Amino acid sequence: MASKAGYNPEDGSKTLTLSLFEDKYLAQFKALATQIKGQTIAERFQKLNDPSEDLIDLMKTFDHTYNVKWPLVHLKTAQHYLDKKGENKQATGGSEWKKYLHPKHQGRQFFPKLWKDESFLDFMPI
Repeated sequence: MASKAGYNPEDGSKTLTLSLFEDKYLAQFKALATQIKGQTIAERFQKLNDPSEDLIDLMKTFDHTYNVKWPLVHLKTAQHYLDKKGENKQATGGSEWKKYLHPKHQGRQFFPKLWKDESFLDFMPI
């Protein structure tokens, strides 16, 4: 079984860390999701009939910065601390952090309709 953050790799059960996190925050997350439904930037942008090219470019820049550049900074920080002196330390929850943290494997996009075909990949670092 492939390692997934928050799950026991031996039997797929939730780790204590994930269970405690859900116990503490899940109700709050669900309430917040209900409260903001229809009001996110992505949802508001989709309601626009004819957004300008400038706005489209700004949304792409935001999407790329938040979903690619920031995760790369996170990955590099994790590498600094978890790969210190050539050691490959395990991340919290036992996840394969090098794969999990790389934006190429996450494929998150706030505005998927803005990206023609595979143009989002043009922004991806090699």
